[in-house]
Amino acid sequence: MADLFKVLQQLNISYRRGLVQLTRDERNGEKLHHNFSMHPVDVGAGWKVLTLQFPADNELTKCWEGCELYFQKCLSRMAVMMKSFECPSKELGPRIIERCKGSVVDLMATAASQKESIAEFTQNLWTLRNLTGHNYAQGQSRLEFDEVYQEACRIEYMTRQMKLSVETLGTTSSETRESIQTVLSNVLLHTDEVKATLKIYVDSVPLENLPLKLMEGKVDLTHAVETFQKIASSFRSIESNTILGLSFREMAESVQCFVADRVAKLEGLPTISSLSVEDNLKVEQFGKNVKQIMQNVLLTFQKLDKLKTLEPGNEQLDPPDQAPVTNLKEFLIKEISSFEIQRLLKGILRLMRVMRRGNCSEFGTVFTSLTPLLEQYSLVAEFYLTMYVQFHRSTCKLLSVLLGIFATLGSKVTE
Repeated sequence: MADLFKVLQQLNISYRRGLVQLTRDERNGEKLHHNFSMHPVDVGAGWKVLTLQFPADNELTKCWEGCELYFQKCLSRMAVMMKSFECPSKELGPRIIERCKGSVVDLMATAASQKESIAEFTQNLWTLRNLTGHNYAQGQSRLEFDEVYQEACRIEYMTRQMKLSVETLGTTSSETRESIQTVLSNVLLHTDEVKATLKIYVDSVPLENLPLKLMEGKVDLTHAVETFQKIASSFRSIESNTILGLSFREMAESVQCFVADRVAKLEGLPTISSLSVEDNLKVEQFGKNVKQIMQNVLLTFQKLDKLKTLEPGNEQLDPPDQAPVTNLKEFLIKEISSFEIQRLLKGILRLMRVMRRGNCSEFGTVFTSLTPLLEQYSLVAEFYLTMYVQFHRSTCKLLSVLLGIFATLGSKVTE
């Protein structure tokens, strides 16, 4: 046991830090550190709804397979271990028990932090690839259709996460879970309907034919917005049923806000012929935003290169099962944070706001020219994300093994 605790200490797993966290949780009335308030994550769901010119890397989804299961098993094994240590034995000793508890709690905090980072990074990367996966050089109306299509994709992504969360609610009756799953399945049917209706405007209709389709398209957009209204009502109908009620309420509110925004815009949906040439001020603003995006991407590449240069023969780029890791809490953290995807997304959304107000044909051409750079940025980000997911998987495996060992040790003593 002494050798095991020494190895954990070398990995920057501190039992003292874990005991402090455990004491804080008990003071707040929480029986289990990192309880089920942390929602499950399905990394693969994001890539399944992408509409890109190039296929998503299957390696990422393959690496994620089993990660969520490992994490949920760790939560269960944590409860079993804590139960086995409720009646300490002199044979085991309180000091050993404290080290066992503190070590796994600190390691659980590390795994949970990794999972949160993966969830946030994945969703931002998915949003980026979805935003840059279409040709915006094809008219103002095309952009309106695309925004509604993207909202349908977002709702689908979040609903799939919620379905996975509902499956893990052991404290909820099976009837309630089935009822919620039925509502969420209906939401997915609605999003499929919206995507199927709008896909022709997003991908297929030639620019010269779009004005002829505009009146029909406005009807389809109106129907899509009405469908979103039904989706918002669906989320509200189940918000009081489980501990996930806050998530359902937040989704209902976000969809409702989108509906309100679309209703206002549908009143003045422009045609291709009504678009005017932008004044110099807006052209200058658009150019500055494009330049800022390019600088952000290049700065990210420079940071990554610097991190690699600072550590000759940097082993962090090797798979976790092939490279020695000396600090579980810092592995690839600097690299992941270097991307600042949210900052990049804000810049892209600013460009889109300008395109909505101006000549999308001209501005869209400039925006589309950024696509190769953004695609490379996305591929590099996905590479680091895949490595981080692999590392998270290894962390969860280690945590699961330790919890099994400690629970068995406690059970043998109590017997």
